Amino acid sequence: MITRQHTALFTMQLANKFAYNHEEFKRQLRLRLPFVLLPDAICGYVGSRQMSHFEATPDGTDTSWMEFPSTEVLSHLSKDTVEEKVHCYMAKSYSKCVVGEDTKIGKFDHHNYAHQHYHDLRVHIVQDICMDRTMRKNMVSVKQRFEDCYTVHHNHSIVLDGIQLREQIARFEELGFIHLCGKVHESTGMLLDGNWFDQYVLGALIDTYPEDLANSTYRYMKFSKELDKRIKTMDFTITDEEKASVVITDDLIRTLDKLYAEAGWYTYQEI
Repeated sequence: MITRQHTALFTMQLANKFAYNHEEFKRQLRLRLPFVLLPDAICGYVGSRQMSHFEATPDGTDTSWMEFPSTEVLSHLSKDTVEEKVHCYMAKSYSKCVVGEDTKIGKFDHHNYAHQHYHDLRVHIVQDICMDRTMRKNMVSVKQRFEDCYTVHHNHSIVLDGIQLREQIARFEELGFIHLCGKVHESTGMLLDGNWFDQYVLGALIDTYPEDLANSTYRYMKFSKELDKRIKTMDFTITDEEKASVVITDDLIRTLDKLYAEAGWYTYQEI
């Protein structure tokens, strides 16, 4: 999932949890969201996703891992000190591939159970597992991933290469975020437009991360003018043309609803 999706899902479930205490919701969001986003954010310092996402090697014989830094360590971290201050391990034998390997959540639990933000970090891991499971079971076969070949499940005549698959997943995630913003607005009354992200997300990242990491993380969350206008005007309906542009599923809305229902349920359990 992209960081905007992680943010929206976490925000919706946190708001439901603290529906009768808005001040506590805002406090919890500012305190916890940076750790929900940390597995992606810290890649800006370590370069690799395998460690922060606990990916097993393709043959299943080894798994990369990371002990995420505490609040105190994170606030003073830098690219130059991350190797010294963050305990992690990078397995060998990863082949170059568009899709990641299986995430081993047990390995995450083993190395991070004592972390003060264990449950917030775990939100990210379980949401990504839900997305990965949706892609592999409902969208494309990854059996030929090392040949850069992905066959669409619902129509075997559609075969994508890695670049095409990346474009399809990006489209799925972008339209999914718009659809999810509608669900958040319906459930909580909040409008997750660019102003909301500037106020609540950027502020939380600056409070918790080193300045360069906060800015580089938020750079990937910035809204285009078109997206911001769409959210501001509450245009959450995905058009037939937009649905048709995502060829990796034959029922975009149903796929999104199932994904968000599953990921939302797991998120609420962690909160």
